[in-house]
Amino acid sequence: MKNIFSSSTEKQKKLKRVEEQYQEKLKEVKLEEMNRISKFLMYGSLALSLVLVITYFLSTCLTNRLGNQWLSMIGVTLLTIFTIFFFINSLSTIHKKNKIMVIIASILLSLFCILQLLIQNHLLDFTKKDYVPNFYKQDITEVVRWAEEREILVIQTYEYSDTIRQYQVIGQDITPGTVVKNIKELKVRVSDGPNLDKKTMIPDMIGWDVDQVMDFVKDHFLTGVSIEFYFNSDVSKDIIYEQRNETEEMKRNSPITLKASLGKKEDLNSIAMKNLVGMSLFQATTWLGRNAIDYTIQYGYSEDYEEGYIIQQNITKGKIIDRDRTLKVVITVARKTGITVVDFSNLSASEITKWATDNRLKIQFSEEYDDTIEQGKVIRSSKLQGDTVEVGDTIDIVLSKGSVHMIHFTTVDDFKRWAEEYEVPYQIDYQFSSSAKAGQLIQASHQAGDIIHNTDTIFLVISQGGTTKIPDFIGKTKSEASTLCQNSNLTCEFIYETSSQTKDMVMKQSMKKDSLVPTNTTITITLSSGK
Repeated sequence: MKNIFSSSTEKQKKLKRVEEQYQEKLKEVKLEEMNRISKFLMYGSLALSLVLVITYFLSTCLTNRLGNQWLSMIGVTLLTIFTIFFFINSLSTIHKKNKIMVIIASILLSLFCILQLLIQNHLLDFTKKDYVPNFYKQDITEVVRWAEEREILVIQTYEYSDTIRQYQVIGQDITPGTVVKNIKELKVRVSDGPNLDKKTMIPDMIGWDVDQVMDFVKDHFLTGVSIEFYFNSDVSKDIIYEQRNETEEMKRNSPITLKASLGKKEDLNSIAMKNLVGMSLFQATTWLGRNAIDYTIQYGYSEDYEEGYIIQQNITKGKIIDRDRTLKVVITVARKTGITVVDFSNLSASEITKWATDNRLKIQFSEEYDDTIEQGKVIRSSKLQGDTVEVGDTIDIVLSKGSVHMIHFTTVDDFKRWAEEYEVPYQIDYQFSSSAKAGQLIQASHQAGDIIHNTDTIFLVISQGGTTKIPDFIGKTKSEASTLCQNSNLTCEFIYETSSQTKDMVMKQSMKKDSLVPTNTTITITLSSGK
């Protein structure tokens, strides 16, 4: 019985040892599998990070055309060198924990490079975007000031409008909400106020009250209306009783004369003087006339009031004018004919625009590159300081876009496109060169980043490639001629001709031997077709 139990116990121990050995073997297999996976992940992440860093380096080199981003170049160069050493050092990593750290570091490095590439190629932008606002009904001075801050040229065109006040924006060519980036020019349509040559129907105003007439004049932009006031005991005060105009349909600035009643003279009372400053001449004279106040008009220059508006009166507001009307009122009207042009040289575009709108003038801006005039300042204008202009005149002003800098270019076509865009004069000569491939730059009068002065012409010498000497092909076999063509940097074209000579022997060549021609020139070789 004892032997039976002893035998059973030994079997159990053996089975347990076998199970333990199996588990240990299983652990070793799993460990080896994990090592293979970790190696694959580590090598893969290292390779990815190395490729991305090199891509980032090359992209930075290509975008740094003017050579003005040396800090970026130094930074990406150091990052590339670090990554190469990190890659080499990580290949010898054995411990599991170290492999995990290498994988994490490689992934972080890859994410950094991806982020930089997205930003560098403008696919990702964390900067606050600037959008074009809706300029409708904004004063043109505000539009020019906004554009000036963003180095945008405002092209103004004027059109008549009955609904939009003069110098306010009617429309714009760039949709509101468009990102400002890369916008160089903004075209706006600006109100020039009502068209006074436009025709309108003039109703019969006899029987109208003076206030009704004034409302009609304002609503229909009439500028030729005058109201004469007379005492008339048969017509109520302020009622129109006579009207003179040429036709029913007239231009807005055509003359219309109306007569209005002052009522009975004995009903005239004393009245307190009103402040007429800031009123139009029509409004002021109508108020004076309907109150039977004698007045005289004189004219004076004003920077604060538009032409045709009252700038001064000799009797102050509130002073009582007696019923006998012994006081005579003198009103001064703003007149801006003969506006003297100021010095534009030290003014910004917005300051010039404000001066123009204050004087009811129009400004048309354009731009040119100039290495002697600061960007945004005036190069020249159609009117000089001290010149005299009239209300409504247009002054053409050319602003400086600053100096042009020579670019780094890879092809001649790139240079030509740039020169035409920036209106830079140039001259290109072509020369044979054994050291430069065809199309490559041999020599330039300006280096990348140099200032292009106003009187400069850029001179370029471009390679036409090297030259080669035509060998003597006569008497050579086709195989020998092909080898000779290749060694001489020529392109050979073979044709056959009936001949008694041996087949595939060269009989003729299209170019004389020892002639100098550009490399890769095509030469025709005539072979014998045999008998």
